[in-house]
Parts: sequence; C-alpha cells; structure tokens
Amino acid sequence: MVDPSVIAKMDGAASYRRPKATRDELGRITMQARTENENTFIYVEQVTKRGIDLNALIKVKEQVYGSVSEEQDTQITILTTRRINLTSVTAVNQLTKDLQLRRPDRNWRELLDYVIDYAWEFDDEENRVVDLSTLPEPGPQDMLVNDLIERGQHTSIYGEGGASKSYLGLSIAISVASSKTIIPGLYPTGEPGSVLYMDFESSQDDHRRRMGQICKGADIEMPPLDYNRSSLPLYEKIEWLRERVVTNQIDLVVIDSIGVASGGDVGETATGLNFMRTIRSIRSAVLSITHKPHEADRMIGSVYFINGPRYVFGLTKDDEIRAGDLPITLKHEKANNSNLFPQKTFQMLFEGDRVIYEKANAAISQKFDEKRTTIQRIISTLVEAEKPLNAEEIRKAGLFTETTDMRTPLNRELKKENSRVVKVGDKWALAYRDKRDISLGVTRDSHGKGRDSGDPIKGSPNGVTALPRNKDELHVSVVTS
Repeated sequence: MVDPSVIAKMDGAASYRRPKATRDELGRITMQARTENENTFIYVEQVTKRGIDLNALIKVKEQVYGSVSEEQDTQITILTTRRINLTSVTAVNQLTKDLQLRRPDRNWRELLDYVIDYAWEFDDEENRVVDLSTLPEPGPQDMLVNDLIERGQHTSIYGEGGASKSYLGLSIAISVASSKTIIPGLYPTGEPGSVLYMDFESSQDDHRRRMGQICKGADIEMPPLDYNRSSLPLYEKIEWLRERVVTNQIDLVVIDSIGVASGGDVGETATGLNFMRTIRSIRSAVLSITHKPHEADRMIGSVYFINGPRYVFGLTKDDEIRAGDLPITLKHEKANNSNLFPQKTFQMLFEGDRVIYEKANAAISQKFDEKRTTIQRIISTLVEAEKPLNAEEIRKAGLFTETTDMRTPLNRELKKENSRVVKVGDKWALAYRDKRDISLGVTRDSHGKGRDSGDPIKGSPNGVTALPRNKDELHVSVVTS
C-alpha cells in the first residue's frame, strides 16, 4: 500500500492526504481521507464488493480547532452518515448534492471521486494473484471430525426421510462443541470448539429436546452450542453469519437443511451455484444436511449441490425398523481432498429420554451391502465417475466381482420408460428426467441412445452440452471423442 503520508495533488485543486486503509478479518476495508488544510474527513467503512458493486458506509466529519495546542477546544461536526453503492452514479450524485448544501465551499465531487478510486484500488482481493511456489508448506489436512469434516471445508450429508439426518447433524455439532465422541468412528480431533447450528426446518424446542437425549445417551454434560432458527434464505443472512463466525471464532456451522436455506428451486443450476458461492464465503467448516428423492441414489437438486462440497456422504436407514432401534449407514461418496473414508454403520437406540449410538454388528453391516441392487450400485458408480463408462470400467470403478452380470441390469434399465441410463456408443451414462440432472446426464432418443444436442455448456464438466427446446425444457448430452 502507498505510504499514507504521501500528499496527492489533483488537477491543481486541493491537496489530499493519501487515504489510510485497513482490512478486517471479514475482508471489509475502512478508509480515512481528509483534505490537507480544511480538516474534512471522509470515513469509508465496511467496504464490500459484490460483482461490479462496491458498497460502503460513508461518514463525513469536519474538525475545527480552537487553537493548535488546545485540543479540548476541538469541535467535530458530522455532515452525513449513510450506506451507499459507490459505483452508483445516482447515489454518488445525491451524496455530493447533500454535502454541497451543508458546505458549499468544498469541492465534494472531486474528493469523493478520489476516495472511490482508491477504494477500488485497495479492495482487489478477488483479483489477487500469488506464486504458489513461494508459499510455505501448509502441512497435512486438518480434520475437525475424523473421517468426516475438514477444518474450513464444506461437508454435505444427504438421506431419505426418517434417516435421522437432523439427529446426526446435531450429534456431530455436540461432539465438536464438547470434544467427546458421540457416534462410533467419528471423533473430534481437538479441544472443544465453537459451533453454530442454523435450523431452517424445525424448532428450538425440538433441538433442545434432542440435545438432552443425545447428551444423556453419551453420558456427558450439555456443552455450549449456539442455535439460530432461520426463516430467511442463507444468502440474505450471510453478512450477519460471516461476522458472527469471525467474532465468535466459530469452528463449525451446521445448516439444516439445504432445501430451505437455498431460497430457490434446488433443481435450478443458478440456485446451486449461488448457494455454493455463499457457503464459500463462510470462514469456518460447514456441515450441510439435505434430502434425497424416494428410490433415488443421490441427493436432491442441481449437480452443483454435489460438486460444491469437498466431502459428500449418503445416509441410509434399514427399512425393517425395529421399535427403538434404527440401523443406519454413512457412506462416503465424494472426496476432493482425500481418498474415500471407510463406510460407517451404526445403530441409534431410542431408550426413553436417551438416544444412544452403537457400532453395528457384522450382520447388520453386511445386510446394508446386500440391500443395494446391482443397478443401484451401477448408477452410484456413474454419478461418482461424472462421465460415460463402458461395462468393464463400471466393474472396476464400482468394485464389482468378475462374475457380476453388468449388461443384463443395464439393458433392463434401458428399456424402462423413465430409464436412468442411456447408451452412448459402447459406453453408459446417466439420463436426466428433470432439471436436477443437468450437467450429469444425456438426453435419450426413442431407442434409448444418447445424442448430441447443442454446444458445450460453459463451465460444465465432461463435455456436457445443452440446447433449449422450449422455455420449460433443457436437453443435455455427453460428447464423446
């Protein structure tokens, strides 16, 4: 940054001190600029950049000294305080007009333009470029919860209704807050941490009741745990959330659940992209919870809800529920920063005012694998691969045995009216049935074969292409080389 003591001359007009600027932990900048002779100060605070907009809180003050040595005679006059978009010509013109009425002897437009130009120059975090080779070694991954949550990263857990997703999310939150293991195989790695649970679906009483059950079942005292019942979409609360995360040094934010928090149609690409951008601005680990459609093998919504998190886990329950006993399995399905973690299978025991987690026995663990059909495993493999695969590639990627018949279940699925797969040459790919599958699958013709349908979608993986057929329908396909 330029030395604050440097005096800048502007087109022969008044002299200005170079603004003094600082940046806080939230990335907001605060500037102080004043004229050399007139002691007029412009404070530009809480500067935030959103796209081409530069928003800030503007405070204009005037200091008049009774004498140089007697600061007690100093008089401070506040000329204006307002929040404006610094890139809005209308807003800046109105501010200039209002200040001109208060002090007509000042060249307010010149001073404001100078400050705004410097704000743009200083607040260039988005375009900052660094030489990776000069950065220090960051060290190994720092896990907040073993085999589940990395510090500062986003983990998502999805499951069908009745799989106790909210119980699981709250149990993980309590585990981090208390530094005690609640769920077998998922242990916190450090000292008790600060947690914020954002509830978009249920109520304060429900979560207080569940917290008591979980802590009694684990035989621990209830740790401090911040709770917020939210009705607004997450993007409307992000400034409040970002400030709270920094101020309270929060280690983990739990979002329950994505559907309501996203504030839009989760099947829309734009909703997924905007939600993930919002999550990315949170400077802590995030655990998001979401649903999956009945009889589907992946979470509900746009593919960006899958691609955005660094870790994705599927939660499955045993349909043959016994009273007071819920066997569930947590399967790691996607990892950007590690190998896939081992599958966790455990039982939730509901015993009066207690909820107890126990590691499942071998028979229950084997039963979960046996419940998945070959086609379910194939579709999961295609989802994870995010590209077309031939039968042998599916066998290797899905860890099928050499004797497993791949072609029969694939051909049987292909004949269905709402087939989840299509054939592209000698390879197989997912076929989407609604907007949730855009950028994962291909369109299918009357023979179940994939076809090209347009130019590649900008930013989409694996050569996915798109061509709008009408305002309600978008066909996509995979281009193979």
